[in-house]
Amino acid sequence: MTAGGATPGRSVRHPADVRVRVVREQADLDPFAAALRGAARLAIDTETCMRTDGTIGPMRVLSAAARDASGAESAWVVDVRDLDARLLAPVLDGVLADAWNADFDARVTDTAVFAPVGAGRAAGIRWWDAQLADALLHSGKAGFGWYHGLAWATERYLGVHAEGKGTTQTSFGPDADLTDVQVAYAAADAVETLWVADELRHRLAEAGLERAAALEMGARPLLDHMERHGLPLDVDGFRRYLDEQVAARDGAVARLADLTGGGQANLFDDAVEPSWNPASETQAKDALNRFSPDEVRAWAARELGAARLLDDTDRLDHATLAAIGGPVAEGLLDYRNHAKLVGTYGENLLELLGPDDRFHPQYVQVVGANTGRLASRRPNAQNLAPQLGSHIRPRSTERVFVHADLSQAELRWLAQVSGDDAMRAAFAAGQDIHVATAERMFGVRLGAAPAEPSARAEWSSLRSRAKTINFGIVYGLGARALARGLTQADIATTVEEAQSLLASYLGAYPGVADWLERQDAIVDAVRADHEPVAWERTLELAAAHPAVQAARRGFRDDRERWPTAEEIAEHLRAEATGDGPSGLYRVSGGGADGGGAGGSGRGVDALVERIRWVQRYEDAVVLLDGDRPLSWTARTIAGRRRIFDVRADGVLGVAAVRAAASTKPEPTRQRAAFARAHQLTLAADGGGPLAEPRLQRIFEDRSLRRAWITHLRETMGPSAVDRLLDRALDDRLAAMVNAHRNAPIQGGVADAMLAAYGRLWGEIAADESIWPVQTVHDSLVVECDRADAHRVGAVLRSVMAGAFEDLCPDVPAVVDVDVRTTLSDDDVIAEL
Repeated sequence: MTAGGATPGRSVRHPADVRVRVVREQADLDPFAAALRGAARLAIDTETCMRTDGTIGPMRVLSAAARDASGAESAWVVDVRDLDARLLAPVLDGVLADAWNADFDARVTDTAVFAPVGAGRAAGIRWWDAQLADALLHSGKAGFGWYHGLAWATERYLGVHAEGKGTTQTSFGPDADLTDVQVAYAAADAVETLWVADELRHRLAEAGLERAAALEMGARPLLDHMERHGLPLDVDGFRRYLDEQVAARDGAVARLADLTGGGQANLFDDAVEPSWNPASETQAKDALNRFSPDEVRAWAARELGAARLLDDTDRLDHATLAAIGGPVAEGLLDYRNHAKLVGTYGENLLELLGPDDRFHPQYVQVVGANTGRLASRRPNAQNLAPQLGSHIRPRSTERVFVHADLSQAELRWLAQVSGDDAMRAAFAAGQDIHVATAERMFGVRLGAAPAEPSARAEWSSLRSRAKTINFGIVYGLGARALARGLTQADIATTVEEAQSLLASYLGAYPGVADWLERQDAIVDAVRADHEPVAWERTLELAAAHPAVQAARRGFRDDRERWPTAEEIAEHLRAEATGDGPSGLYRVSGGGADGGGAGGSGRGVDALVERIRWVQRYEDAVVLLDGDRPLSWTARTIAGRRRIFDVRADGVLGVAAVRAAASTKPEPTRQRAAFARAHQLTLAADGGGPLAEPRLQRIFEDRSLRRAWITHLRETMGPSAVDRLLDRALDDRLAAMVNAHRNAPIQGGVADAMLAAYGRLWGEIAADESIWPVQTVHDSLVVECDRADAHRVGAVLRSVMAGAFEDLCPDVPAVVDVDVRTTLSDDDVIAEL
């Protein structure tokens, strides 16, 4: 039996074939310790008791799978109900073990085993996290946004169906004797982790990801303890600030009422509210059209080329309101600013506060961003409002934050990968890179900022233009975006002038220009030379994937484990009592049971196999012959790989709008027929198609866009629609050029930061007065005693610069370090 991605030709083993020994008494520890000391490879897993409130309780079981030098394997299940867990400390301290989700097992063992014996942060098990390794292999794939579970990996890599948690038989309580089922389950988890880790090491080596994996493993302990220490909040001060924001929000609402014809007080206080809802985009647009028509028409003339009022295709975001201007738009901006602070950083945020008055955000490795950058959640500590920073402060005045930031990291990385001599020379000389860029672009000598006001204004204008391009070039900054950005910064710039600026920049840095051209050529080659797309299979996958994913998520929510393909099939068949869920019949290739109207065993097997096929893909992607995704990769200096594939729904969206916007006779007839069948408005008053922005809004509904393309294939024939899809695919590929440009840059800096986390942990693990508390992309914050701040700052500068220069050896790193009393830039007390 094989399944998923199990390596062909390998025999399938089962964890039950490995002998299991249960450790319940102190006398049993000696052979267990001997097995661990003699292990050439080791995996450890823990099982905890679940409390009635659903939180994780104390450790009940520690299981291990060991392989000795001869290849012999053994499994061990340590029952700590009757065995003092502290006795495990000398057995486990310093061992290297594979884990699936090492953060969980590290916290369980640290709490149950090492903390009770007074062991410090430097003690404990050294973990290799197979879950992170698996994530590295999938990084960048469309639809891959969270870690896989061990059961998924066991089936995918080993061809073995693993029993899941969530049943009475496998849930662990604190008092009852372990059942045979529980012992077998715990042992299997460790054995499966050992075997999956073997396969993952093999695949990492094949993919050239060993160095990237080492960086992730080295960074994990510091990030784990960053979560444990958390960010301290001045709760009383923050509550006073929230009260001020509520008052400011209500004041903004009252002013909007005055500007739009008055309002009325509500039933509970004297606050005056307008007759329309400022939180509703539709009602806000209507208010602008009624009370600021001149400003709206002027905005439309500038931005859209024709004076008109706002309609349902316009997005009323911050930039649009700022561009419209006038009292009502400014009032809406004021309202939104305060309302967002109250909504995002009010009671919702305080609910995430720990009993120690500290936030403990989860830092997410690998899956946080496709480039390898970290993300954080609950709360997002990398995107806190600036106003919140002054309320993040140590509880004691004898404690401070030391903040360190890699200066202009992405530009320095660009200088490294592009080999541009001029950019490297500017960094080596310690020049202001934006001044150096302006000098090369405009052929002038700028030097330091002049004191005379008019000269200083010209100096600032030239530097600002260069700075905007410097930071935007690897993100695919175009002439229109550059013109808009500079104009919004009070440097009026036409599109033609912006195009000339970009040409000057690329002329100033020919190495950068060549590198960008090479990056773009990779995507251009994919566009020009990819194999023909199997559109029928692609559409099949696009129709089936949502139904299968919905069934998986529903099962997971109900039973706290992921389902097998057989269980998904059972769920889909049960739902198909009427018309069935969208995509079900395409999954099965026939009736709801996969075997025609009457159903059969063969039909059910066919449905299961189709579900397994769907589950091979994280998302519905564009497929070539042989069901291979259309894909390519980008690499960082350290070998981190980002996989680029193409979401089918994105292609269908472009194709759907293009077909609906066509004025040719046959697409026009089909548009009318489809609109009637689905009760849609797809034509303008004159009978022609709606404007593309309106069509884009309509076809944001993915099921609708799939239905429209299916309708066209059935009425106009596959060949015509496949040509339409080919053109839409080319558009989507062209839009991915910027992400391909940026992947080696952002990913490279992310690698350097991971290396810095690992180095810093090596320096501070033994000093438990130094607490890592936050990281935001290229910066690190630690909390320490005020008396140690200068020493800690020197360590931070050393580890961050060293990590950067190891990977980026031809461009010097600059690390800005300061000491502050809060996270706010306004509370810096010393620059180091």
